[in-house]
Amino acid sequence: NLTAVKLTKHCIFDQITRDGSFEMTWNIATTIFAVVVVAVLGSVAEVAVGYSTGAASGACSQGVPGGTGSTTHGVLQNGNGGFALQFLPALNSGGYTPSTTYTVTLARSTNNYAGFLVISDLGSFTPGTNTRSGPCSVPSITHSKKLPSDVSFQWVSPSSGTVTMRTTALTDHSGSSGKYWIFETVLTSGVDCSSAPNCMDLNRISCADGNTVNTCGECDVGFFESSGASVPKNIDSCQPCNETCYSCVDGTNACVECAPGYTMSNLVCVPLSEKNFTLGSSLSTPGCDPSLSSCPAVLEWGREGSVMNFRFTVRGFSNVMWAGVGFSTTPSMPNSDVLTAYIADTGVVSVRNRYSSGRNLPTLDDDQSGISNQGGSRNDTHFVAEFSRSLVPINSNDASFLPGAESMYVFFTFGPDDIGRHAMNGDAASPILSANIVNLRSTSTVASTLASKVRFATAIHGIIMVVAWLFISTAATCVAETVRYAGPIWFKLHRNLQIMAVLLTIAGVAFIFTDVGSLVLSNHAMVGISVFALCLVQSLLGLCRNTISKKDRNSTDPDDHGPRRWLFNLFHHTIGFILLCASGLAVGLGIHLYGGDSRALTALYIWAGVVGMAAIVSRLMLRRRSSRLKMVFTCTVIGLCGATTAAICGLIGTSNNVL
Repeated sequence: NLTAVKLTKHCIFDQITRDGSFEMTWNIATTIFAVVVVAVLGSVAEVAVGYSTGAASGACSQGVPGGTGSTTHGVLQNGNGGFALQFLPALNSGGYTPSTTYTVTLARSTNNYAGFLVISDLGSFTPGTNTRSGPCSVPSITHSKKLPSDVSFQWVSPSSGTVTMRTTALTDHSGSSGKYWIFETVLTSGVDCSSAPNCMDLNRISCADGNTVNTCGECDVGFFESSGASVPKNIDSCQPCNETCYSCVDGTNACVECAPGYTMSNLVCVPLSEKNFTLGSSLSTPGCDPSLSSCPAVLEWGREGSVMNFRFTVRGFSNVMWAGVGFSTTPSMPNSDVLTAYIADTGVVSVRNRYSSGRNLPTLDDDQSGISNQGGSRNDTHFVAEFSRSLVPINSNDASFLPGAESMYVFFTFGPDDIGRHAMNGDAASPILSANIVNLRSTSTVASTLASKVRFATAIHGIIMVVAWLFISTAATCVAETVRYAGPIWFKLHRNLQIMAVLLTIAGVAFIFTDVGSLVLSNHAMVGISVFALCLVQSLLGLCRNTISKKDRNSTDPDDHGPRRWLFNLFHHTIGFILLCASGLAVGLGIHLYGGDSRALTALYIWAGVVGMAAIVSRLMLRRRSSRLKMVFTCTVIGLCGATTAAICGLIGTSNNVL
C-alpha cells in the first residue's frame, strides 16, 4: 500500500502540465483502482479466511464458522482432522486436577489452521500465544491473527465437575473448498474415589464430581440436603423433592423447577390448567387445516382473562426440541419480539422472552416475568408446548396484546437442539409466516406462507444491484476507457449505461425496503448507502460538468472542454473508481450477510480479477491506434463480467435461505 501511495504521488506530479494546470489521468485512476481493489479483496476474503481478530460471536452457538447455517468458511468434516488439545502438566489417569492452571496447545498432525475457537462449560481461559479471549458468553478462546503457526493458552480447571470443551478448527480458508472440524474434549475431575461409598444409593452425584477425596458429591437432580448444607458427604442420604418439583432448594425443599405437567405459581408448583383458545386464531403449514391431526405444524393463540395463551404443535419430526413465535411490524426477523419454548430430555419446559435485532440468535430480555402455566411434551413424532404471557408488555420491545395494539406479522419456527437453527426442509419447513399483518385479538382466519417467499424482495434487490454494478456500470467504465478512441459514440454509450445503473440502484433500494421495512444497519447496509449516495453525487457531477469545467456556452469546438476540465475529471474519475470497488465490496458483504452460496463469492473474486486485469491491459493499449483491437478487448471484458454477473444472480435466485 505504501508503494502504491508513492506511485500515486509520482503520477500526480508527472501530470502537471506546462501551463501549470492539473489533469487527472487514467494513470492516477488505475493506481487508485489497484489500491482499492486490494482493499475490496481483503475485506471480502476476510469472510472466507476467518476474522483476523478471532472468531465472531455467530460461531458460539454451534461452533460453525461464520454462524449457524453459514457456508462461507467451507464444509464441516467428520472426526477431528488430526487436531487435538494437549495439556501441560499432563492429565492424570483420573482426569484433571481441580483448581489447577494448565497450558493448552491446539496440536495438529497434518493440517495447518486458519483459525480456531474453543468453548468450555467450566473453568476459565487466559490468552497466550496468538490467542485472545473469545466472543461467547461462556469461557472461550480464539485466534488473534490470521493463519497462526502455533497457538496456546491457559486454562484454570474448576474445583469439580465434568468439563466439556468444544473445539472448532478451520483450515484451507476458502469459502468454496474450505474445511473445518468440530470436536469435543470431555474431562473429569481426578480426585481419588477408591474409598468412596456407592453414591447412587445416597442419591448423590459420583465422587468424580465431588470436592473432597473419598466422598460423594452434592445431591442429584430431584433431591435436596435435609440439613441445608450443600457439601459432599459419604454417609447422609439426600431426600427427594416434592413430586411436583423437578429440582428444589437444599434445606427448604422449595421448588426451583416444576416437574412435567406442573407450572410455577407463587413459588408453588401447581397442575397445568386447561387453556382456552376460543378468543384467538392459529397459523399453520400453508395448505393444511389446523384442526386436522395431519397438519405438520400449528401455532395457536387465544385471550383468556389477563393473559394470552399459546400452543405450539409440530408433528412428523423426530428431533424437534424447541419452537418459537415472533411478532414483527415487517415480514422479516429483524426487530421482532420472540417467545421460545424448549423441552429438555427430562420433560421440563422452559419458556423464554427474547428480542431479535437482526437475522441472528434472539437475545434474552432482561425481564422474564409475565410468563406462566408452561407445559408440554415431546417424543419421536410429536412436539407440543403451551404457555401464557400477560397481555401487558413485559419489556419495552415486547409485543402488546391489549385493545388497540398494533397489528403485526406473526411467524412460527421450530428446530432441533439449538435455538439458533430452525428446520429448513420438508412439508413443515420452518419458519411459517402470516401472509398479512394480524390483529391477535381477532378470531379471523390467518393465511400463512413459507418465509422463503417473503425473501423474494431481498433476492430481487441483490440481483438488481449485481446487474447494475458488476455488469452495467462496469461496462460503462470499460467503454469510457477503450471505445472512446474509436469515435464519439462512446460518450452516449457511457452516459446511458450509467443512467441505467443509477435507475436500477434506486429500484434495488426500493425493493429492499419492501422486505426489511426500515433501515437495519450492518456493514453491508453502510457500504450500500455510501454507494447509493456517491452514485447520486456522480450523476449531479455529470449534469454540471460544463459548469465545473467553465466551458464557454457559445463554444462550438468539440475539443473545447473548458480550462478547468481537469477539476471535473479529478472528481468524476475518482468517484467512479471508488464506486466500482465499493459496489463489489457491498455485493460481497451482502452475500455473506444473507448466508449465500460460497460459489457466489468465488464468482465475485473472478469479476474483481477480470476488472483489475482490464485496468492494467488498458494502460498498455493506450498508445495503440487499432480500433478493432480495442473493440475486441472491450467486448471480451464485458462478456466476462456478464458471465460472472449471471453466475452470481443465478446463485442468489436459487438460494433457499430464509428468515
